[in-house]
Amino acid sequence: MVLTQYERPTDQSEAMKVKRAGYGQEFYEKYARKAAEEAKVPFLVKVKNLPIRTGPGEGYPMTGKTTGNGVFTILEVKDGYGKLKSGVGWIELKDAVRK
Repeated sequence: MVLTQYERPTDQSEAMKVKRAGYGQEFYEKYARKAAEEAKVPFLVKVKNLPIRTGPGEGYPMTGKTTGNGVFTILEVKDGYGKLKSGVGWIELKDAVRK
């Protein structure tokens, strides 16, 4: 979209351009980043002693726990949880380190 002189904001200073660009970044962080990261599957994560759940959330029962340090393949991401390739369940990705 091209703006004509009449449609441009009056203030075209560098500071204002940076501020307007920040609005776009805020929108991306709030709405798009999560979707972009979730789209990049499968990926490996390194974790320490995390509960494995039957679904993506604390409301799902535990099926077990990862023991010690481990590297796991995540096939799907939902609500901050990753689905394990093994099919055992889901782990919370908050404390996992992407490899």
